[in-house]
Parts: sequence; C-alpha cells; structure tokens
Amino acid sequence: LRRRLFRVFLLRGIDGQYTFRTKQGTIRTLAFERGVIQSVSGSTIVVRAVDGTTWTWDLVSSTVVREHGKKTANSALTSGEPVWVGGPVVSGAKDARLIVILPPSAPPAATPAPSASGS
Repeated sequence: LRRRLFRVFLLRGIDGQYTFRTKQGTIRTLAFERGVIQSVSGSTIVVRAVDGTTWTWDLVSSTVVREHGKKTANSALTSGEPVWVGGPVVSGAKDARLIVILPPSAPPAATPAPSASGS
C-alpha cells in the first residue's frame, strides 16, 4: 500500500482518488491530497488543496509522518504546514496512512521596481 501511495506522491497531483482491483480480486480505493493543514484535532487533520478541495483525514495507528525523508511523530503536524497526505478510503472515511511534510513554498521572486528616469 505504501509503495502505491509513494508512486502517487511522485505524480505531483493536487488531489484525487482512484479505485483498483488487487491481485486477490478485492476492490480498493486510495485517496491523496497535496495542500496545507487547516487544523489538527485529536485523531483528525483537515487539509485544503490549492484548488479549494478540503478533506478531513483520520490519523490511524498505522499513520506514518515523514519530514526531510525521516519518520517523525504525529505531533509534528501543525496548522499552516504544507503536506501531502494519502491513504485508503474505508467506509467513506479517508485514513491517512502516509503524511509527508513538505518544505515551505519559496516566496515569489521579487520584481524590480521601475526606475525613475529624469529627462
């Protein structure tokens, strides 16, 4: 499952979900979202993507949080932090199995102010 989620992470998509059939014949749905944490409360986080999609994700016992390529604690999740979240959809709820804390976006490049020319 984590390998599939990592492959989706590499696609750089904003948000979505897809359904597939496993080798055992069962049907599974995976969801993912790239955005900013709006809130963290107990066992849930709310993430808002740049397209305005806002999903609530359940933090489960198998949730893995990664920052700078290393595992970190769920307590590292804070509002305003850019993240990528992915996991299965179970009975309509989105289980966050992998959360990657992303580096902050670079500020837009400053454009030089027009120079005043005297004639």
